[in-house]
Amino acid sequence: MDFHVYHNSVSNRFEANVNSGLCELDYEKVGMGTLDYKRTFVPENSRHQGFGHKLVQEALEYAKEEQYRVKPTCPFVKSVIEEDKERYRDVVV
Repeated sequence: MDFHVYHNSVSNRFEANVNSGLCELDYEKVGMGTLDYKRTFVPENSRHQGFGHKLVQEALEYAKEEQYRVKPTCPFVKSVIEEDKERYRDVVV
């Protein structure tokens, strides 16, 4: 399945469509140059297929490219960062 992540800057969210609905990662801008990744959601029928992981990775790569720091409030975001600490250490607040 083609999985394309879209940055919806109006809604402060990263999104991706899957067969069962919309995957989301909500964030909030906090302070100068910091994004708080607050919540991820994957529709129940699409869970455990790697969609959430890919969504978080794309959002973290966005932060790196745009030189934002990330506050990982969402436990799932924290877990993805923990899996690849070396890659994301410079991004995390």
